Amino acid sequence: ELTLGFPRAALEGAPVEVGATVAIFPKNGAADVEAIGACLGLGLDELFEITPIEPFVPPDLHLPDDAVGSTPRRCTLRLALTHYFDIALPRADVLAFLAAFGQRGHREALEQLSTDADRYVAEVARPHVSLAAVLNANDSVWVPADRVAEFLSLLAPLEPRRYSICTAPPPVDGADEDLVPVTVIVSLVAGHNGLCASYLSAARAGDRVSGCIEPSEFPADPPPKVLFATGIGVSPVLGFVRAALRGAPA
Repeated sequence: ELTLGFPRAALEGAPVEVGATVAIFPKNGAADVEAIGACLGLGLDELFEITPIEPFVPPDLHLPDDAVGSTPRRCTLRLALTHYFDIALPRADVLAFLAAFGQRGHREALEQLSTDADRYVAEVARPHVSLAAVLNANDSVWVPADRVAEFLSLLAPLEPRRYSICTAPPPVDGADEDLVPVTVIVSLVAGHNGLCASYLSAARAGDRVSGCIEPSEFPADPPPKVLFATGIGVSPVLGFVRAALRGAPA
């Protein structure tokens, strides 16, 4: 279990209730960003513009306040790869694109990964091999500067990862506290952790992470519930059980 403290002032209109979720905006690791930057024809501190197709932008992507809607957003490649692009698990089309820029041997290896679905699952998807790890293993890949934008367009936006709250609503007598404690369960499996699980497991007490509370999708004042949990799905069930034991509304 991992406990996060949300500033009370930031939770106005977003109560911590049983069945709610925490949306965490992870960051890509510095080593992974460096590994990807090494294969690109643009320096990581080069400025470029992002024109969002959708309004969603992770809150930690520090961009000018007037950069809204479809307005181009100027930032460095390092900042974008850290906060905006999902580089955790490369899709087959990304590997196919990179194959064209690898030397013999690496080119064939990437082509096989991108076209052989079984091999892709066995060597990339199932073991959660990151894009940086693929590039480290095929280090002859080098994307020229005039193709970097095309490469970035293939990467998915870095979406938040959502975790169900497994605690009962905080007691009223804690209303004077600046932080509201919220507990979630993060599943950790050695060698098979996703981006956000790895990000959170590396956090230390006092570290700041970016996230928000999303309201419960359970109906208000429902009849008695019958809940089924499989695996990590036990999180909201724990919240309901703890609320019932404490007599809090659920």
